[in-house]
Amino acid sequence: MLESTDRLAAICAEAGIRIVPTSRRRRPGETHARGALTEILTEHGEAHLRFVLHCLRESEHNCEALWSEVIASVSDVLISCPAWRAEPRAFQAALNRIDLEKARLRAVECRPWPVRGSLRALLYLDLERLLWPDPGKMVAEAA
Repeated sequence: MLESTDRLAAICAEAGIRIVPTSRRRRPGETHARGALTEILTEHGEAHLRFVLHCLRESEHNCEALWSEVIASVSDVLISCPAWRAEPRAFQAALNRIDLEKARLRAVECRPWPVRGSLRALLYLDLERLLWPDPGKMVAEAA
């Protein structure tokens, strides 16, 4: 377990993120999302976690959106849509156009549904609109 904790800390440090206890208010570059980060690392590996954190930290508008639901939802969307991962610059540019803090608050308003699930759906719809602006083309390619 210690090895996994050390790996997680090293990956986060590479992205300029420090994991802090939930008993303490987070500051810029800090997150309470140890559980979500561990889950992503365990289930999807280091490369995927690095990419998710890179997308967030390199974002002009979302670099501090380090909530567990945001991190997990971005990961979920990338797992569901591997084609978006194949175009990292386009994905990052689209993600940067979405206000992740505002989207998270909207997902919180959708309770009693889980915030992560609501946020995942909101992100997917926004990213789909930005990355596939012509739905007719999507249908034609699927045929």
